[in-house]
Amino acid sequence: MNLRRFIGPPLKSEDPHSTRGGFAGGQEDIRKKTRETMRYKAEQGLVTGGRTFGHDNLRIAKGHAELRINEAEAVIVRDIYARFASGEGARSIAAR
Repeated sequence: MNLRRFIGPPLKSEDPHSTRGGFAGGQEDIRKKTRETMRYKAEQGLVTGGRTFGHDNLRIAKGHAELRINEAEAVIVRDIYARFASGEGARSIAAR
């Protein structure tokens, strides 16, 4: 079955009616602004993504969260780093 016959040709990013970017050249502009905002947030110590092991996300305002060390998980993280620094391999550490 040829689906192209039913859904039509793929949209081009230059197409002003395209749903992929909203306007001509818009996708790159959106990517650039997103990267700049994420970098700025990271430099301010704010969370830019999901949860990481060893940290808790502390919400400080709508859309803003800071990382706080989760001491119970941090003990495990420190142990992993210490074992790796002493020469133990990643597979050996993961097996425990």
